[in-house]
Amino acid sequence: MTVHRHRGEWPLHLAMLLASVLPVLIALLLSWYIETQRPGPIHPVSLSVQSFSSTDEIEEVFARYGYHWPPSAEVPAIAIRALPPAMDVLPPAQKKSLFFRILLPMVVAENRRLVSERQWLQGILSGRIASFAPQRLEALAVAYRLDPALPLERLLTQLLLRLDEVPAGLVLAQAANESGWGTSRFSRKANNLFGEWTWDHRQGVLPAQRPEGATHYVRRFGSLYESVRAYFNNLNSGPAYRPFRRLRAAMRKEGKPLDPVVLAEGLIHYSARGSDYVEEIQLMIRINNLNKLGPLDLVR
Repeated sequence: MTVHRHRGEWPLHLAMLLASVLPVLIALLLSWYIETQRPGPIHPVSLSVQSFSSTDEIEEVFARYGYHWPPSAEVPAIAIRALPPAMDVLPPAQKKSLFFRILLPMVVAENRRLVSERQWLQGILSGRIASFAPQRLEALAVAYRLDPALPLERLLTQLLLRLDEVPAGLVLAQAANESGWGTSRFSRKANNLFGEWTWDHRQGVLPAQRPEGATHYVRRFGSLYESVRAYFNNLNSGPAYRPFRRLRAAMRKEGKPLDPVVLAEGLIHYSARGSDYVEEIQLMIRINNLNKLGPLDLVR
């Protein structure tokens, strides 16, 4: 038996079908568009750790990369193990330039690592990463002085406040200040660029002018890069630097770039000199144009 349809019956069915399918198609297209517009993952770049016996050797290697000060968009992926012995006899301009160039690749690499970890945490928090390794999350919590047993959302939120970049300009200014542009005893003998302490005599160097009754040592590091990573962890997890992390979080929330001059205000407890120390760091940033460093990447 032949079934006859009335005129206009097919268009009505098609309209109903489209009405049910179209929202799903739009949602899929929107999801696809959002994913294509999201920046791709940042992958950490391992540095080539190298040792040099003189400033001339370092300058020759940097010259082959066209690596001068101020830098262009790329810096060589080289981590110099220890400062050369003749930093203190260099002319002031060369000493500043060489010190900044030695340190900068390590700063860029550490910030790149933090961005990668941060993207992973944001993926879990947003639901884009449904399955992840709990061991990795637990290791991050321990490394950044958080309780791994915290509820997942709270743990991720707290980690995102801690695993974030430190502007290169702020790092360079503090390293120059604390190490005397790489000429201090502790920067040369212990690879300690930031004046960090320890209470374990096996890991430290006895300060020559330690006050009577004090028990601290200046921490010894196996390389300059170890000192840089310890400094980053200190600022990102130490209780004394909550003001720094709050300032940084506020900048992130407002969509502002991280300003090293403003963030220096969060380091009021870094030195016993308090606000005088902060003002000194801010002045070093401005005088050396460290607040004008653009985005930097590593090149092999």
